[in-house]
Amino acid sequence: MEPGKHGSTFGGNPLACAIANKVLEIVTNPNFLENVRHSEGLIRSLFAQSSVMRLVFSEIRGAGLLLGLVLKDDYQGTAKVICDIAAHHGLMCNYAGDNVVRLAPALNITEVEIRTGFERLEQALKAFLTS
Repeated sequence: MEPGKHGSTFGGNPLACAIANKVLEIVTNPNFLENVRHSEGLIRSLFAQSSVMRLVFSEIRGAGLLLGLVLKDDYQGTAKVICDIAAHHGLMCNYAGDNVVRLAPALNITEVEIRTGFERLEQALKAFLTS
């Protein structure tokens, strides 16, 4: 490869490097990481308390805030359908294969946002079960 034959939009860009440094500073802060652990615990606690969640999902997999809700046998193959219904209820989620609904909220999500999202997911599941 000769000089000038290869380029990169952000390679060595001072602004991109400054942003990367700031992101690393934030996500390695012990208080930030503690909030991620607290948020994960809240999601798992809300899941355990919800009868509609336990009716549809068998378990939560994952760590931190990258979590997968595993569908019970009766609902195998419907992860995409559930995500589509959730979108109509104002909740963005994704699916990992046919049998796992993936939750991947921002690492700086607030408790209020978690509770709101959880309520929307419960509403979506109720709509799913009655469809």
